[in-house]
Amino acid sequence: MQIHKDGGTVRAYTRRLDEVTEQFPDVVESVRTHVTADACILEGEIVGYDPETGELTPFQDLSTRIKRKHDVEAAVERTPVIVYLFDLLYLDGESLLERSLDERLDRLTTVLDPEPWEIEPAQHTRFDPNDPAAARELYEDALAAGHEGLMLKNLDVPYQPGRRVGYMLKVKPTMEPLDVVVTRAKYSEGRRRNQLGRLYLACRDAGADELREVGRLATGYTDEQLAALTDRLEPLITETDGRDVAVRPEVVLEVEYEEIQSSPTYDSGYALRFPRFVRRREDLSVADADTLDRITTLYENQ
Repeated sequence: MQIHKDGGTVRAYTRRLDEVTEQFPDVVESVRTHVTADACILEGEIVGYDPETGELTPFQDLSTRIKRKHDVEAAVERTPVIVYLFDLLYLDGESLLERSLDERLDRLTTVLDPEPWEIEPAQHTRFDPNDPAAARELYEDALAAGHEGLMLKNLDVPYQPGRRVGYMLKVKPTMEPLDVVVTRAKYSEGRRRNQLGRLYLACRDAGADELREVGRLATGYTDEQLAALTDRLEPLITETDGRDVAVRPEVVLEVEYEEIQSSPTYDSGYALRFPRFVRRREDLSVADADTLDRITTLYENQ
C-alpha cells in the first residue's frame, strides 16, 4: 500500500495505485495519529489478522476488504489490519526518491510513533551479502510466523518506481509441484504476440472423469521453452476467438506455485497463486495428471 498524508487528509492506494481510502478507515486513522510528518508519502504492507487469536489471515481473506464497497465497518471489525511501513518517498516538501534506501529508512523512523497491532516499521535487518546468516534467520522467523517470505533490497540505491527490477528480490518458498493439463490458451501481446504465453491449467476430477481448471500460467518459461510449447499446442487448437484458443487436453506441465486459494473463477473451486512453469512432462499422459482430491488435501493442509 502507498499512503499519502497532507495535513489531516490521508489517502491510501494499492500497489497499482487504485484508491482504497474508504475501504481502510482504520489505516487512515492510524496514519493521522501515529505519523508525525505534516506531509509525506509512505509505502508499506497491510497484514490482516484474526482479532480473537491474533493469527495472520490469508491474503484471500484480506482481499475481500480491498474490493469492499458496503458494510466497511463490519469488514474492519472482522479483519483488522496492521500497517508495516518500509519506505518514505516524500517528506514535508522534499522528494526522497534519489536518496538511498538506507537514508530513507532512517528518515522513516523520525516521523513514526509506532503503535503495536496498528502501525509499525516493518521488521528488517541489514546484512553483508557475503555473510547472509542474519537474513537467513529473519527468513526462517518470518515463515514460522506465517508470512510468505522476505523482500531483499539494495540499501545503496535510489527509489525505483514501477516494477521490481534490479533493486529488490522476493524470496519465498513454493509448495510441492503439481502436474496439470493445458485446456486453453491465449496469445501474448508485444514481443511474444505469436506465442501462446497464457496457459489455462486443469486437474483431474477422478470422480466425474472430467478436467477442472485451477488457474492460469504466464511465467517461468524462456523464449525457447515458450516457442516449443506453442509449437506443441497449436496443432491441438479446436476453437479460436480472437487471441483466445481452446485446445485438446493432451499437454501436461509441471508447475510450481506459492499457495492454493479458494476461487469461484475456476470450476475446481481453487486457484494456484503465482504458478510458474517448471517443465513439460512428456512422460505423462492426461490420466497421470494430479487430481482435484490431491489439490483439496494440499489446500486444507497448507
